[in-house]
Amino acid sequence: MLKSTLLTFMLTLIAAVHAMAQPTVTTDKRYARGATMAFGRLTATGTGITQRGFCYSDVNPTPTIDDKLNASSYGSNGTIYVLDSLQPATRYYMRAYAKNSAGEVGYGEVISFYTIPKGTITYNIRSCDDAAIQTRITNAVEAAAGWWNALTSIRGYHSSVGYEAGVPTADCSYGGWVRVGSNTSYQATGTILHEWLHGVGVIPYNNTEWARDRLRSGNGTGQWLGDRVTQVIRFLDNNTTGVLSGDTQHMWPYGINGAHEDNGSCGLYIGNSLICQALGEDGLQHTSTSYALPYYSLDIDANPTARYYIKSESPDGGVHDAFLTTTASGRLTIKTMTDSEALANDTCAWELTFTPSNQYYQLRNVGTGRYLSYSRTGTHGITTVERDAPTSLENFHLMPSRTDVNLGDVSIDKRGYWVIHPESNWEPQTLAIATSGNTKTEAFNIANGSVQQRWLFLEADELPQVSQAAYISKRADLQLSVEALEALIAVPHTEDADGTDAAANAVVADANALLEGTPDVSEMTAMATRIDDAVWAFLCNVTPSDVSQPFDLTFMLSDPQLDNGAAGWSETPTINFGCGEYYEKNFDFNQTISPLPAGTYRFAAQGFNRPGTSANAYADYMNGNDKSCVNIYAGNKYTKIAHIAAEAQASKLGGTESTVGSTPTMYMPNNMEAASIYFAAGLYDNSIVNTVATDGGQLKVGMRAGSMTTSYWAIFDNFRLYFYGSLSPDDITAIQGVTVPTDRPANQNIYTLTGQLVGRGIDALQQLPRGVYVVGGRKIIR
Repeated sequence: MLKSTLLTFMLTLIAAVHAMAQPTVTTDKRYARGATMAFGRLTATGTGITQRGFCYSDVNPTPTIDDKLNASSYGSNGTIYVLDSLQPATRYYMRAYAKNSAGEVGYGEVISFYTIPKGTITYNIRSCDDAAIQTRITNAVEAAAGWWNALTSIRGYHSSVGYEAGVPTADCSYGGWVRVGSNTSYQATGTILHEWLHGVGVIPYNNTEWARDRLRSGNGTGQWLGDRVTQVIRFLDNNTTGVLSGDTQHMWPYGINGAHEDNGSCGLYIGNSLICQALGEDGLQHTSTSYALPYYSLDIDANPTARYYIKSESPDGGVHDAFLTTTASGRLTIKTMTDSEALANDTCAWELTFTPSNQYYQLRNVGTGRYLSYSRTGTHGITTVERDAPTSLENFHLMPSRTDVNLGDVSIDKRGYWVIHPESNWEPQTLAIATSGNTKTEAFNIANGSVQQRWLFLEADELPQVSQAAYISKRADLQLSVEALEALIAVPHTEDADGTDAAANAVVADANALLEGTPDVSEMTAMATRIDDAVWAFLCNVTPSDVSQPFDLTFMLSDPQLDNGAAGWSETPTINFGCGEYYEKNFDFNQTISPLPAGTYRFAAQGFNRPGTSANAYADYMNGNDKSCVNIYAGNKYTKIAHIAAEAQASKLGGTESTVGSTPTMYMPNNMEAASIYFAAGLYDNSIVNTVATDGGQLKVGMRAGSMTTSYWAIFDNFRLYFYGSLSPDDITAIQGVTVPTDRPANQNIYTLTGQLVGRGIDALQQLPRGVYVVGGRKIIR
């Protein structure tokens, strides 16, 4: 009986084991990689799972547990699996697996990736008389170099590290001069990793991207805006919202900002190293001779035989209906054609290859067989050359944009790429679109608004989506152009040449008739040119009837509301709430408008300058000491923009505001949100008037400051341009700006222009409605 029961039990157990289902495994699409290590996450469900992890191979595209298996893992809001002892600059395939007690194995999806070249961090350790200190510092530096060489591709970085008794903790300059103090808790690996971040660009000096604020959301504490860092953070922390934050010289998480954050764990050091690499891939200049770290950014292995069709991301560069191609002699050019015409024309098609050892791409034209190449002789530029095999001149770094392609109101789930030749400097040459429709080579500009420098790489099946979006955008742009011309015609004016109105109205009628149908891109392009010509002819031959109703030419400004990342402006301020700001930083924020008709112009913008802290700036201003250093300018004319205290309010408007003054208590904006609210209320308006002497002239307009010292803040928005034709500038500038007498007594009376007494004491001016008042015999704009 016992034997029968035991046999039954064994048979049941064997049947259960054989019936055990294969585990269900999912490979997390997020992963991280360095030079000799890679990291993955997975989920696995099923009964009796005894083993889980990653299998990988540099040969087998579908690795199994018969290939290599990860040997370790660590916890970080779940489990991170570690693939170690990888070959640098090598393509690998990895996928998650799980095995149960029955020996059944389930696999997840395969991820293909390239390891990066191994870093070449070098160092010397300055001698110290204390052997114990010397040993601790040496061990820390060796360990830090080991992590960064395994997980970054930084080259050309040499650090000199030494003991300095008078240093409280530790410090480091850009370039790698490190001083470690007497506090033994800072004679550790985490300290060296933290200080070396300063050495490779996380520092408020030397004009790296950390200091430039083009890749950070604030001049003080702010968020890093690069995609690669964000991807790494979210993988490491296993979430979908994590970001890297920082102040002028620290970052968190994984910044190891003090001995209290150094827990000595591999997970912490891995995170620090991976983020350091990602900062470089986003564009941080890790050394003085490089602008960024190249990496496998455009996935060309997913379709190895693909041909790519390249378009400029710029609406002015033919994104609607043109392709990058090359002539028989090798000159790059932009050709207008339909998608079907491009697909039938091999000179519009490009083959891409990737070299793992240097992480650069090569581009070869299908029709001519010529490689895209950089020329150092004669006029430097990017063209094509005949080569049996590519050389270093044919290496290009493809750096992706941080924003999706935006064609007017239509956004495409696609990124543009800078095509950069990797010269050893911070502003290497990149391929750009020229106004003539050809290409040119110019200094790389990492700003989001640099669409003229970015290119779309499209496979054949992606062309229709872009073409449709481009068509919708083109039609919308044409409609806006028609409306702009109609608005100009509606301004009360006199004709300086007979027939001006009739000619403009005829173009409007033709354009509206065209838009009632379904015009093709070429028809809309031709009509857009007619409208541009009509606007020009109209403005050259009319004069406003009333100085208070000029022609609004704001449409000629690029990104006047700062809604597109300051596209078309000379530099990129910090942008939030639709406003641009600078803090403790000199600037010259401008653009040049041309061609313009001869006549008088007024350039306007909302903005203010806070010269110092809120309390000090307000006190100085009320004592007649305006320390503002920001000017609005047009051509050679300029004037100070509003002092922040000039529009202080008796009641709060919103956002974070400063409380200033005592009798009465007043409020001023103290962050970007508050400034945007004050601007929305119509406050802090500024303008400057100048003339253009001849038809076809130009006008450089903007704001600039040269003395933005401690706590100085400038913020602006809502740029506008007005045209007054042949009216005299004196007619427009009879009252210019805010004029507050410096010798005013506290009890000065305030009158309207009709002589009515409306207040006593200059402070009362802040509580009056906006308008023009007379104080001490002078006109003041409130």
